[in-house]
Amino acid sequence: MIRKDYFLRLIEQATKGIRYALMGVQAENYVEAHEAVGESLYHLLNLGLPAIANLSDEQLLGILQLHHAQDWRERSLVIAALLKTEGDISGHEGREKRQFNHYLKALHLLLAASETSDDFPKPVPSVAELVAQLNDYVLPPHSYQALLDYYERTNQLARGEDLLFTWLDEGGGETAVTAGITFYQQLAGKSDTELADGNLPRAEVEAGLNELIAS
Repeated sequence: MIRKDYFLRLIEQATKGIRYALMGVQAENYVEAHEAVGESLYHLLNLGLPAIANLSDEQLLGILQLHHAQDWRERSLVIAALLKTEGDISGHEGREKRQFNHYLKALHLLLAASETSDDFPKPVPSVAELVAQLNDYVLPPHSYQALLDYYERTNQLARGEDLLFTWLDEGGGETAVTAGITFYQQLAGKSDTELADGNLPRAEVEAGLNELIAS
């Protein structure tokens, strides 16, 4: 559960680093911009940018949950904001791979820390914002799975189905088919009201499940 007062204090501290980073970008002083983000990250995680860049998203989340068990959700959300900023800086520099990696790490932290929604104050980005930034990329299978789980958990069912079709179209193969079958089976247990609220009528759920089973 997110503790609001503590969370807002963390946001306030990180916002200062983000503000300095954006000033560096405006002045095209990218070294200064990276340093501002790096210092803020170090205060939250005791790791610098080079170390964080070398971690997978699973390793980063594992470190947070192990060493900051009491407040890993709050820290994850604020770190996601800083990583999103770091991705933005890398984009200004034309470092596309670095930009992608930081956006993806930020997305996974958000997905893990957002229990039922991602309606958080700025500068914490929304899942939708990061998904839009990553829209032109083929994501790793575990990223599609994490997003699918998030959409099911937050009852954004039509978005979940759209994501599933994207995954399948991008060559997700048997992994995506299996994940899709599980997704539709979970939806079949929801009430008609829940399905309607998620913009995915029961007839579409049944049709999607039958199509994947037959594939």
